[in-house]
Amino acid sequence: MKRIFALLLCLLLLWGCAAEPAYYLSGEIWELPGQTQQISYHYDEQWNLTARVYHDGSYHERIEYDYDPVGNLLREVVSTMPDGTVSHVTEYDNHYDDSGRLVKSQAVRDGQLLQTQEFRYEGDCLAEKKLVSVSFDRTETIIEAYADDLLIRSIRETKIAGKTASTVTDYFYENRILTEAVSDLSRTVYVYKNGRLSAEEFYVDGQLSAEWEYIRDDRTEERVQYDADGAMIAKEVCTYDHAGNPIRVEYYDSEETIWQTVLYSYIEA
Repeated sequence: MKRIFALLLCLLLLWGCAAEPAYYLSGEIWELPGQTQQISYHYDEQWNLTARVYHDGSYHERIEYDYDPVGNLLREVVSTMPDGTVSHVTEYDNHYDDSGRLVKSQAVRDGQLLQTQEFRYEGDCLAEKKLVSVSFDRTETIIEAYADDLLIRSIRETKIAGKTASTVTDYFYENRILTEAVSDLSRTVYVYKNGRLSAEEFYVDGQLSAEWEYIRDDRTEERVQYDADGAMIAKEVCTYDHAGNPIRVEYYDSEETIWQTVLYSYIEA
């Protein structure tokens, strides 16, 4: 489920006709048993992310970002603190068409190609994006996104591990709203009714494998996952501020015990 919501967030940022958000993430605190992790975010005057700083009491890391004149990422430098030792550098090779629109971007780290993005336009708006990335375990991920009349139509995600093993997941939308996800292994249907969202996941043979229920009021949302027998597997409770930004997320196990809490803070633009 987290992967789906991450895709949704990326796609909302992808289509270039959306309004710029009024709030930017400034910090995260991850509270786990016996450990607290903190992340802080820093921006320039154009609200480009310039640095992300992570520390957990024993390990400190800083990631710095450089951009080209039109605001696309050029360089990413990861270093350990406080000595500033650089662990790796990622360079981005950006290509533009005659209208100045980004049509291709490649990320290279230590001579190794990590990611390729390709963009296709219809008129002045982005109509298609293809992302090909390779993870550290050499699993290749291909994400293809399409739109009709500026609205998300579908996303296809393909994961390739080795030369033969692959998984394809198709996400389908209506008016930017995710309605169905279909993979080689399962099918998930999303239902919106009376302001509530629920989801059911089925195996390929049609047997119910899991259910989710989303219960939201003005400031909180619960995401509850059940197994095929109706027993709760996990639960997330998210609290929002007055602007709709998530400020606290609590993660529960099957015994409804909190095992992780994440706190978020923001800067108003």
